[in-house]
Amino acid sequence: MSIYYSLTDLKDKTQSLIPEPTRFVGLENYRTLLSNQFFRDAMWTSVKMTVLSVLLSLFFGTAFAMLLDRKFLGQGLVRTLLITPFLIMPVVAALIWKQQMFSSLFGLLNKALEFFGLNSVAFISDHPLASIVTVLVWQWTPFMMLIMLAGLQSQPSDNPRGRQR
Repeated sequence: MSIYYSLTDLKDKTQSLIPEPTRFVGLENYRTLLSNQFFRDAMWTSVKMTVLSVLLSLFFGTAFAMLLDRKFLGQGLVRTLLITPFLIMPVVAALIWKQQMFSSLFGLLNKALEFFGLNSVAFISDHPLASIVTVLVWQWTPFMMLIMLAGLQSQPSDNPRGRQR
């Protein structure tokens, strides 16, 4: 039904006392949408955000998986700490980053910048795409890490008795 409605001039019937009949307009709605500069800008921003967050999550997830593929003291604790961001609800993650990390008054990132003698930055208003990508990478890197770690641990080894840890 959504595809059919997208090909008509359907209007919100609750806004009019006398509902107008729906007419078939073909691809005109799509032409109008694609000719809208605001829509094209929003689409390009969405593509950049998606590509950046997936590639960075994949890179960091692979790096963490390679580090965790070896035995070391405290491996279970480190693995748990690295998985934790994936378990946090997206709304909670956004609020944590907005209030605790990106805040220009008392955020940890700005406190670190001040420690090094730099001015504070309004991350969300000055760098919105980078802020969103940072939160997405922080939240989805553990998922990529788990996938890569599972792949690393399922590879057959040269040792006939299995992989030695």
